[in-house]
Amino acid sequence: MQTTIITRESIPLLQSLAKQTFYATYTENLLSNEARDPIYKYLYSTEAIQSAMDKGSQFTVYYENEKVIGFTGIRYHEGDKSIYLHDFYLMPELKGKGLGSILMGKVKTFAHDKNCNKIILNCNINNERAIGFYNKHNFKIERYLHTPVNGFDLLDMEMECNI
Repeated sequence: MQTTIITRESIPLLQSLAKQTFYATYTENLLSNEARDPIYKYLYSTEAIQSAMDKGSQFTVYYENEKVIGFTGIRYHEGDKSIYLHDFYLMPELKGKGLGSILMGKVKTFAHDKNCNKIILNCNINNERAIGFYNKHNFKIERYLHTPVNGFDLLDMEMECNI
């Protein structure tokens, strides 16, 4: 598997992938039609991505045979030895083929290499497929969150996996 770390120059690639995966993931049962565009722009505008990078986030695109599999966004927190996994997306047509487990393995390897104790992520409380995936990878619900984003309330759960 090949990887590319997103730089400021390659933000348009990340935005293209994010658009495909975000809209395929956040259908009407997870986000209302009127909420999707503002939330997508809040998360994946050039300014938002640059700001995340400035705060230490690393976005990685994964390829197999020159075909994009998906991408991750990770922020390492040295103080509490944790990784915040703020983006974990697989291309929609590749779900259910075991590739998500391979990507999660890459994230766990990154966390292990940084001597982290845990991986933290947020997941929409109605995203049953993602919740099942994260449970399979030993993530446990820590708490429920109501996060306002561009006038909309995201209903998430914070999940953790001990390393």
